[in-house]
Order: sequence, then structure tokens, then C-alpha cells
Amino acid sequence: MRTLAAEFTEVLAQALDGASTCALVGHPTYGNIGDHAVWLGQVAALRRLDVRIDYVADRLTYSPTALRRAVPDGPVLIQGGGSLGDLWPLEQGFRERVISDFTGRLVVQLPQSAWFEGASAARRFDSVVARHGNVV
Repeated sequence: MRTLAAEFTEVLAQALDGASTCALVGHPTYGNIGDHAVWLGQVAALRRLDVRIDYVADRLTYSPTALRRAVPDGPVLIQGGGSLGDLWPLEQGFRERVISDFTGRLVVQLPQSAWFEGASAARRFDSVVARHGNVV
């Protein structure tokens, strides 16, 4: 576990490129305990890097205006886990909205497993990421 934590922290540090604050969205407010564990691991890694989390939201409490006020220029991180793709339309729609709301600003999709049943949904997500220009 220590080795994995160190590797994740190193990769995250490279992605954040010296940022001292961030927003972390996608907080799990549902019963999947695994996603809660993932959340805690992400928070621990950010603490190890001395990156302060100045905005947290789930898909229901998310406000781009509030995020911009709380984190005027830091990166926006999206919860990792296992909800990237069209099997989870609410979470995927939220992810695509966040990416679209912050075009050009660093958005970091934390580690995810992904599954697209339909090619059109995968192409749509590719298009959202390509239009944004700064998704890691």
C-alpha cells in the first residue's frame, strides 16, 4: 500500500504542477463504501503534497460560480473510482459538465475505471475533453 500511495502521490504532484490549492468535486454521497475509500485516499495524497482543498461538492451541490469564487485559478480535480462512462449517466453527465464549465483551466480526472457501452457516448466524451484543452 505504501508503494502504491507513493506512486499515486508522485503522479498527482506532476499533474498538479506546483498548485497549492484545488477544488475536488464528485464527493460520494451514496452508499458505495469503495468510493468513500477512494475519496479518503485522494484527500490523503493532497495533504501529503500540501495542496489545500478549497472547494468540495457532489453532483447535487456543485456550483461553478461558487467553485470559481473559492478557487479562482487552481486546478479542478474530479473524484476517481469507477463511474466514467455511459453505465453511470448521472455521474458521467456531471463529469462532462465540470469539464465544459472550466474550459482551458487544468482539470484532473483522478484514476478511474471506464466503460462505454455505446460508441456515440465515448465519442461525445472524447469531444468534451478535446474542446477543453487541458484535461489530465
